[in-house]
Amino acid sequence: MTRPLSTLSDQYKLGPTEWAKAFHTSMVITEHEVELSPGKAREAFPATEDDVANKIVDRLKGALTYIPGNKSWYLWNGIIHEPLTVESLPKLVVIAAKDAMKASSERISYFYRQLPKNEKTEDSDGDNKAFLRERNEIIKRLSTNAGINSVVELVRAKVTVSNAHFDDDRQWFVLRNGVIDKRDLSINKSIKLFPHDAKRPVYRYFDADYIPGAGAPVLRKFLSESVADAGQVRFLGKATAWALIGSPKKTKTIVSLQGATNSGKSTYNDLFHSLAGSYYAEPNRDAIQITHRDALKYRDAMKEARYLGFSEVTKKLDVPFILQFTGGDTCQSEQKFIAEKYWKPQGIMFVASNEGLQVDSMNPATFARVAPIHFPHTFEVNSLTGHEADEDLSEKLLDERSGIVNWLLEHYVYMLAEGMDKTDTMEALKRKTRDEESNALEFVMEMRDAGTLVFDPELPTSKSITLADLHQAYVSWCTSHAVNRSELLNQASFRKHIQGSYEVKNSGGYKVTAVQFAKVAA
Repeated sequence: MTRPLSTLSDQYKLGPTEWAKAFHTSMVITEHEVELSPGKAREAFPATEDDVANKIVDRLKGALTYIPGNKSWYLWNGIIHEPLTVESLPKLVVIAAKDAMKASSERISYFYRQLPKNEKTEDSDGDNKAFLRERNEIIKRLSTNAGINSVVELVRAKVTVSNAHFDDDRQWFVLRNGVIDKRDLSINKSIKLFPHDAKRPVYRYFDADYIPGAGAPVLRKFLSESVADAGQVRFLGKATAWALIGSPKKTKTIVSLQGATNSGKSTYNDLFHSLAGSYYAEPNRDAIQITHRDALKYRDAMKEARYLGFSEVTKKLDVPFILQFTGGDTCQSEQKFIAEKYWKPQGIMFVASNEGLQVDSMNPATFARVAPIHFPHTFEVNSLTGHEADEDLSEKLLDERSGIVNWLLEHYVYMLAEGMDKTDTMEALKRKTRDEESNALEFVMEMRDAGTLVFDPELPTSKSITLADLHQAYVSWCTSHAVNRSELLNQASFRKHIQGSYEVKNSGGYKVTAVQFAKVAA
């Protein structure tokens, strides 16, 4: 006798009040229904608080859920399951049910009062009066706080799901007008938009519509003018799409957006901060910097994010955690008054800095994961260099949000086909950044440039310089260059620094192969 609410899932951003009104409408027994079948109308009328709770759960069809762990109600708003900031909806729905029952009771009562006398019998009249008395008791009960709270508790018990219900939405990239299924996209390599469905445990969305053919000329122009070359632009697009659509666990990638102030790197992060909702997170930078006492607390913001934007990272990174996160291993975080949490990563870090990441570049695993994207230009108003700043750039980018969706989908397909190999210019930039960070490599380069050291690939290992001799020359060089004693490397650390660029073999003692002092080579 009641109307389904399934069509409401096609509507946009339903709030508690709209749901309560819709529920009231669906619950009211119409005059036509009473006239058509008064018996069925009476049967449809809830008799107990549990009946009312069952009606509510049946009518909302998965639109209302309760997570006991964080004591939160979630409401399907037509796109996602959204946490209720107050517990108003359950009470509103119970009140709406009570009002609908009251209206239905009056309608049934009126129907029986208007029946011709020859259609009434003493039994039917008495039966109807008893029915109405019984139903009026439940209506009266639902007019009290105790009755309302009782039904709310019954509803809560019926819609409670596990604490992990919303923990894994990796399969879906939710947009305003539909959903991209990652599995379908990966298999078919073509784009299909699926309708929103409350059955999916999704709780966030990208703030744009998918419109086939929509372009992103402003974004493409911005990137072509800001990033060093087309290969780096393509890699950046693939990494961003992989993060937002692919929601990857194991990436072995950390994107380093490096360039001076006003070079465009923060504009890029800010764009996805604006569009990606809670797919995006901007944790405190101490979540990834070395040995910070509150790192576990700050990492809690990383646990569900797909695009992790960091800025002004100036200290060395916490290498064990970086390897753990990018390797897809179980990570740990904590919240105040809540037990420690363990979770799997589902995103990529995009770290903006002026000079590049300060990682342990002598650790091969760490060094391999850095993906530098160079923003070489500084954009200013009335620029003398030809790199003119566009003060309205952010607004222009947001105006083509549907085109940005297509740009992401395009690059996700590229990623599936090509993988995530870094370009030659990215590898060169990474080596340059590493060499500038290491006084050991700076020493070797200066000695080679001065002709004091000679690199000869034909030189046998037996004739190559010993590590001990090269380290001794390095110590002398540090003394002459007034290098701080705290930055002076012992022989073991010195070996780690140079072996990323030069082969070091243990052949009757460590030798730096193909390298020799100029006077010996001669």
